[in-house]
Amino acid sequence: WYFFFERFWSVRGMENALTDFCLYPDEVHALFRALTDFYLRLVERSHDELHLDGIATSDDLGTQTSTFFSPKVFDEFFAPYYKKVIDRVHELGMHFWLHACGNVEALIPRFIDLGVDVLHPIQKYTMDERRVARLYGDRIAIWSGFDVQRTIPYGTPEDVRREVRYLMDTYRRPDGRFMLTLGNGATPDTPLASLEALLDEAYRYGQTERSFRATD
Repeated sequence: WYFFFERFWSVRGMENALTDFCLYPDEVHALFRALTDFYLRLVERSHDELHLDGIATSDDLGTQTSTFFSPKVFDEFFAPYYKKVIDRVHELGMHFWLHACGNVEALIPRFIDLGVDVLHPIQKYTMDERRVARLYGDRIAIWSGFDVQRTIPYGTPEDVRREVRYLMDTYRRPDGRFMLTLGNGATPDTPLASLEALLDEAYRYGQTERSFRATD
């Protein structure tokens, strides 16, 4: 389900949402308090009725080059409400998984402090994957998103296999904390051979001892 920013701009529109932080801060907080109450009820019902092991939500906070707003804005408007929801998820014995497209590296330390357990996708071409793995790989599980902008739609099956090996070598750790998936949904024109290569190489390479080495 959509988390705070995605829900906010889907109601207000992107331009209004981004300017509301400056023009109508009290109203933004009022909305986020209401959303927090809604999310808490959703989390509790999911636990009680579905007996889930974790909650996964989506909040696309980044563009191809940066976040939509500064870390200061995140700290003021998002962090308190994220924390309330994540704390409740943990109180109920569940994990909290966050999908956040774009370059969100400036927010990763905050995600960790707030208790995010799993982060997806570390989007290709927006962040230095080796740097992210080195700085944060021991503190948050990486649900690595395979490149859906270039390699999957336009690359050859061998390009796909090469990228699979690169991602596994970059993120895989002896203590786990790594999963491989697509960075986003595959479009209908995605070559089937590329998807087959991704799955086959992930399984094949995952069986080798090399893929389990710690990130350099």
